[in-house]
Amino acid sequence: MEKQQNYLGYHVSLTEVEPWKDLIICELGEVGFDMFEDTDNGFVAWGYEKNIDQQKAMKLLEEYEKKVSLTLRVEQTPIQNWNQEWEKNFDPVEIPGFLRIQAPFHQWKEGFQYSIVIAPKMAFGTGHHSTTYGMCMLMQKIDFKGKRVLDMGCGSGVLGILALKMGAHSADGIDIDEWAVQNTEENSALNSVNMYVKLGDASTISGVYDVILANIQRNVLLADIPEYIKHLSGEGNLLVSGFYLEDIPAIESVCVAHQLYLIDRFTNNGWVALHFQKKN
Repeated sequence: MEKQQNYLGYHVSLTEVEPWKDLIICELGEVGFDMFEDTDNGFVAWGYEKNIDQQKAMKLLEEYEKKVSLTLRVEQTPIQNWNQEWEKNFDPVEIPGFLRIQAPFHQWKEGFQYSIVIAPKMAFGTGHHSTTYGMCMLMQKIDFKGKRVLDMGCGSGVLGILALKMGAHSADGIDIDEWAVQNTEENSALNSVNMYVKLGDASTISGVYDVILANIQRNVLLADIPEYIKHLSGEGNLLVSGFYLEDIPAIESVCVAHQLYLIDRFTNNGWVALHFQKKN
């Protein structure tokens, strides 16, 4: 019989939330966690149990215990039960006048240029996290009409779907997680758009894109930006997020070395989204 697959949740409470919360979240992102919820006195880190190096996670939390008092509660949630738990706390995400991201069970609301329906699952990118929100904030300044778009590390597919709703000619999605691929396909159908999605990493990119959207995390971006650029059209645009203010110099250095120049940024809760443009 196939082993039950679970999501793993680390409920972390801190006596001092700042600056420790963001520092710990950043490191937990390196050991397999890929979604984080803020709480009044800390956060909850979620990820697929099979993807998480629990030994490393516990070791880094033990190191932080030497600096700040914290408590940990570990939760396992079966995959098939996630929707029920997620729906309890899933509120619409709104960028006034521009975008509303809602679940199928939410009541429709007027007053937005674009509305996106996202089935609330574990795939990263519902818009609640500061990085996804930041990417959407930058996207509203871009003319997507007729553009070829790649949503790299697509998660729920919200960025690619938004690009299509904004007039993109096409939007492809790539993710290393099969559940993210399935979630993106489902969300594309919910929004009546045609987004091609495949399982893979940066090595599977093919073709040329006018806009590449990559909301991943610092180390992956630093390694993969050169590969993205190979598939970016002349004067194409690269939007990246998944890192902190202090990571900007490292990200910008790689981009500048490959003839990409920073033209816009958005910051929220210490997280950053950057817009680079290719110069031939």
